[in-house]
Amino acid sequence: MNQPATDQFRWVPPGSDWRHDAIVGAWPLDDAAIAAGFRRLADVAVEHWITRGPDDGLLLPILYTYRHAIELLLKQALREAWACLDHDGIPQPTLTGHNSTKPVSADTWLGSTHNLDELARQLDDCFAVLSMHPADKTVAPGVVGIIGELHRLDASGDAFRYAQVRKPTATTFRHERAADASGLLPVEHVNVAQIREVCGAVISYLLGAVDVLSMYREDQGG
Repeated sequence: MNQPATDQFRWVPPGSDWRHDAIVGAWPLDDAAIAAGFRRLADVAVEHWITRGPDDGLLLPILYTYRHAIELLLKQALREAWACLDHDGIPQPTLTGHNSTKPVSADTWLGSTHNLDELARQLDDCFAVLSMHPADKTVAPGVVGIIGELHRLDASGDAFRYAQVRKPTATTFRHERAADASGLLPVEHVNVAQIREVCGAVISYLLGAVDVLSMYREDQGG
């Protein structure tokens, strides 16, 4: 049953106090724009950690937020790359549903995968066939390496969203190790500032890739 609309979030009517307002609508919003917001949010959390002291409860939310920003940017870059293929008259890849051989649309495929390695491979394949500068014919190896490590830590987009304790696997943050008798995972140490640095580098690269692919179509008269 549909519930009546409420004002629990304090939607602000015209003429009200604007100092705590966020503006929704009337500005371009795509996955790249949302990803940039996720990145800023994670950066704020890391800065809070650095300036106010460690807070281990923030680690997985920070990792999830950076990972989600990267996933969104890979998907936006693929949308741009596939549009470039269309412009150049190059057939788009045949995409199939997960655990299926039935072809699906690009939107359906993007909406159903959280596999960073798979997304990066698709983008790399596009770079290889587009008429781009030779230096841009592949996704940068350093970027691929970081994406690959994130994928190994979280292959399906849920490892950083849910508790690791008593999961049916023996996978810890960095290594394949069994939990102890209590179900708790072994202690490991993670450099949060380094996470910001390496994830930020990937995000900056992918933001640039989205812009380059958009300009590619414009330069080709698209």
